[in-house]
This record gives sequence, structure tokens and C-alpha cells, in this order.
Amino acid sequence: MEDQQDTASRGEAADAGAGIADSGWGTPGPLLAWSRCLGLGLAVGLGGAQALLLAAQLLGWTFEVAAPVAVGLLVLGFGGGAWRARPRAARPGRSGLALVLLMLTCAVLALCSNRDLARDDSQYIPSARHFLEHPSEPMGFEVHWLEGGAKPFTSEFFLNSMPWDHLRAAVAHVLGLEFLDVYFLWGAVLGGLLLPLFLFRQLRGLVGSEGRAVLGTWLALLVVTLLGQQLRSLGMCGLTRIFEGKILFLAIGPAWFSCALMDALRGRRIASLELAACSAALIGTTASAVTLLPCLFAVLVGAELIAAGAARRAVLRRLRGAALALLPLALYGVGMKVRSGLVMEMDTRGAQRTVGHHLDLVLGSGEAGGLPHGWVVLVLGAVAALAILRGRDRRLLGGWFGLAIALLLNPLVDWWVSGWVTTPWLYWRTLYLLPFPLVLGVLGARSLRGAGARGLPVSGVGVLAGLLLALHLVPGSPSIFRSHGTTLGAPRWKLNLELAEAAERIVERVPPGPMLAARSIGQLVTVVRSGYPQLHNGPHTFQFWDQRDERWRAHQRVLAGDFATQRSPEAIESFELVTQDHRLRSVVLRSLVVDGEVRRYLKQLGFSEHFRMEDFYLAWRTDEELARRGEAARREWQDAGQDAGKGGAGNGGGNGSARKGRARR
Repeated sequence: MEDQQDTASRGEAADAGAGIADSGWGTPGPLLAWSRCLGLGLAVGLGGAQALLLAAQLLGWTFEVAAPVAVGLLVLGFGGGAWRARPRAARPGRSGLALVLLMLTCAVLALCSNRDLARDDSQYIPSARHFLEHPSEPMGFEVHWLEGGAKPFTSEFFLNSMPWDHLRAAVAHVLGLEFLDVYFLWGAVLGGLLLPLFLFRQLRGLVGSEGRAVLGTWLALLVVTLLGQQLRSLGMCGLTRIFEGKILFLAIGPAWFSCALMDALRGRRIASLELAACSAALIGTTASAVTLLPCLFAVLVGAELIAAGAARRAVLRRLRGAALALLPLALYGVGMKVRSGLVMEMDTRGAQRTVGHHLDLVLGSGEAGGLPHGWVVLVLGAVAALAILRGRDRRLLGGWFGLAIALLLNPLVDWWVSGWVTTPWLYWRTLYLLPFPLVLGVLGARSLRGAGARGLPVSGVGVLAGLLLALHLVPGSPSIFRSHGTTLGAPRWKLNLELAEAAERIVERVPPGPMLAARSIGQLVTVVRSGYPQLHNGPHTFQFWDQRDERWRAHQRVLAGDFATQRSPEAIESFELVTQDHRLRSVVLRSLVVDGEVRRYLKQLGFSEHFRMEDFYLAWRTDEELARRGEAARREWQDAGQDAGKGGAGNGGGNGSARKGRARR
């Protein structure tokens, strides 16, 4: 009997009696058991460690107390899972060796994929670095990459370090390692190891043998690495950026969550613990998990009810335990609502809400163009996989696609989902709830199920894999290792090393304090050292100052940054206004914008120390000058308050309206 019929018959037997865990998704096998043990240990370790670090922030614990406990929880959890997996790993067999080889290959590729720092990373790293460099201070939610005037900005869930970032800082603190090594390199290795592990575990539930599941995982990843047309495409939100928390979530989160949930719905007792711990672990990578995972939960429960047939009652009985495992998501969501005063509301002006726009962001061809096109590969792959599958497996996968499209991804609901569930800027992430890498693996594994016997010969499988690898070398190929500035090379920090070296030289000379810097260097200064909050960091500067209804202040600071970068004529007035702020410690200008007039002006404002590098000009105020200017500003505000019956113009100190006229003169 064919493999599809074998799987269907096992599903029917499970429907007729107890033992859903022995059907389809949960068919026993040593490699599946090994992957489950590792998944459980990782969930408990990551979830517990990140939950503790979040609690430390809420309670104001010091980092030097929280970090060792978090690392201890991580080691205990993962160590326990590895110990449980040890008997299954004693004799891995060819399939086990092939899976381990794939995991190591992906880890190496993630480690050696190099690209410049994304702007978001310059906002996720600084708070974690601050805790690392000031371990005896109470932890909190202060924003350390943006200067907020007299009252620092705070943010719990938006554009600030997340527990996943804090955990890497904790590992660096406990082991005495360089933080950026742990952040970029260790994070990439872990993500590379986990990506094929959870894809294999998904596939193992839909194909008849572990060997075919491993083969399908190999082929699926070979195809996915050729989907680099768009920055948000399935390929680019994977190996090359997997050290980022949000990318780690998109790459492994849906697969991991679905495996734990399906195990729980099919009667595996310990699966509910993994589901709860997995939810806590994924929340720590990105706050968007609090909305995306419940959506995936609803879709998968519906799909399983469609697929279960006569066993629906058993699924419904187990549903209560699975729903209770979502408690970490519920607590986090309630916390976001209760503490909404500290939540950054995203500016949705100009955001696209239509599902077509977001489909194109993920599946479109993008500027790179070429084949394989996301639409062609994934849509035809889904249709082919559904045609190959039979019985319960087809109903499950069809229900997964159908419910996700009906509930989340169609023109009738796109405005509501993007406006009330995900926000318009994040709506595209709901596409990652579809089982696209899974269907590619199913298609490969089921089509090649008899490799060496009734299906494609083993040599043919090798030829197919070779062709997919060769496509990475074709000129204009959308390979993820050649797209959007990504290159393969020796492992290094995922940023511009030349600018990072310049940033390190700057912080060696300039004392800590608020800094106005050229755009190219300012964000890297906050990454390599704590204590240098920037006056601007692109568009996100507006979103923070909008909280205080002072958008004009953000506008002035961004324009001043434009002057520091290229000396645009329309930004001169803003530069003059911003540099009068009595809190401003230093300025870092591109050398090409500095002339005698600029140097004289800065000296008049008290920037008495100067230094010129190859591409940058540094100027800063001494401690004495800052203290003198601060006292002068306080006296001026007091006099203005007595004369006008009101205080100064806001949190920005010397940037207030009382100084605008003088700045223009």
C-alpha cells in the first residue's frame, strides 16, 4: 500500500479509538522523539529565562542579580531537554546524521551571512548594552538610544530591547564575553540550528518516514534560500537575519508553536507544558507574538477539528488544556493594556492596509526580479502538496490555508485585521502563519518518497539539489546570500565594520552624554557603547516626540542631523537651534560640512574640545561648561516664568521657544 494510504489508514484508526498521538502529526519515531525533547528543553529554558528578565524590569531588579539566574534557567531547561534526548541520539542512523548535518550547515550559513546593520538593531541593542555596562543599576524600560530631554523616554514593547536581547547580554555578562559577539554570532548560530529542526518536526507529521521528512526539509530550505526578492520575503526573513528577535520569531515561531499545539491536541501529555513555555519564549523575541500566536492558534484548532473526523470530541476535550497553555500570551497582552501609558503607539499615517499590498511585500518579485518568483513557487507548491496528500493530512493542510485566508488574508477583513489586530505596519507578518515552507517540504518528500525505489533515483535527487544550489550562482539570482547587501564571508558582526571602528574611536575620545551625530555614525555609537543617546534616529524620532505633542522638536533634530550629514541649506537654522540645547554634550559632523564658520560657531556655544578624524569632525563640551550652561538655563527659565506667568517651553531645555528668536538671529 502507498505511503499516503498508510498515513490515511493510521488516521482512521486513531479516529476510531484513543491514540490520536499515534496518527499523522505524532507518529512515533526516534528522531521525532529527539526533536521533541530538544524543543521542550529549549522552550522551558528560553521561556523561563526571558520571563525572569521581563519580571526583573518590571520589579526594578539589578542586572547583576537577574543575569546569573536567567542564564541558570536557560542551562537547566535546555540541559534537561538534551538529557532526555540523549538515549535517542545514541544511534542516530542516516536520517539523524542528515538532519544534524543540515542543522550545522544552516548554522554556518547564518554565521557567515554578513550585511550592514539595520536601523532597528540600533534601537534593540542599546538598552541591553546599558544594563550590561551598568549592572548595579535597577533595570527598567528607559530608551537609551534617543535623548528625551529632562525626562527620558520609556517604552516597554516598541523600539527598545526585548527579553531576547537582554538574555544575550546576560550570557555575555556571566561568561565575560563581548556582547556583540553573543548578539550577532551566537544568536545567528542558535537560529540556524533551530530552523531546520522545527521544519523537520512539522514535516514528520505529514510524511510517512523520518528519512523522507529529512529529505523534504533539505529541499524546502534549498528553495527558500532562493526567495530573496523582497526584504520581507520568506528567504530574507530567515538565515541571513535570524539573529534579530523578530526574524527569529518569523523563521521558527509558527513551526515551533504549531508542533507543540498539534501534539497537545493529539494527546501528548507534556505538550501543553511545551506550548506554554514556547509561547513565553516567543513573546520574548517580539511583542507582535501576542497577536500573531492567538491567530495561529485559532486557525490550527479549526483545521484540526476539520481534519479530525469522528475524533472531534477528543480534540475538544484536549482543547481546554491547550487554551490554558496560552496563559503567558494573555498575561503579556493584559500587561500591554494595563501599562498602556508606556506603550508606544505606532504612527499609521501613510500605511497600506490592503491584503494585496502586503502579499506583494512577501511574495512579490521586488526590484531584484528573476525566478523563482514567490507567487509561482509557493502557490503552485501549495496546490501540488494538497493534490498529493490524502485523507486527514489533506484536510488538515487545506483547513490551515482556508481558515487563515478566510479569517486574516482577504479583502473583506484586511482593514479590520490590520487596524485592530496587527497594525498596518505589521500586517504582512500574518502571511508567515501560512505553512509555506511546510508545503514545499511535503511536495519534495512525497514526490521523492521512493528515492532509490519507486520514485526518483537517488542520483536524480542529487541532481535536483545540485541545480537548486547552482541557481545561487546565476547572475541576477534572488539568492538570499546575494540580495539586499548580504554576502557570504568570514564570521563578523552584522554591521559596517569601518563605521563601527570609527564609532569606537569616537567614544574613546568623547565623554558620555547626549550627542548630535551624522546619520551614518550616530546609530553605531549607541551600539558599541552605552551613554551616548542621540538627538535623532530617523523617522522613529517623530514617534517618540509625538507622545509629548512636540513633533516640531523631532523635526528640528532630524533636520539638524541632515546638516551634520551633508550641510543642507534648509537645515542650517535647525542646526543652530538644536546645538544651543544646554544638555547637548557633543556633535559629530561629517568632515565635508565643517568649515571655519562652523568651528567658530561651535566654540561660541562652549564646544571647547575638538578632534578631526578621517571622515568626521568631533566637538564636545567639558563638564564645567555643561554645568555652567545648565545653571544659566535654570535661571533663565525662572526669570521667564516670573515675567510671563509660566515655565519654560518643554522638556528639551535650551531647545525651547524662548531661544528660537535668538537662534534665528
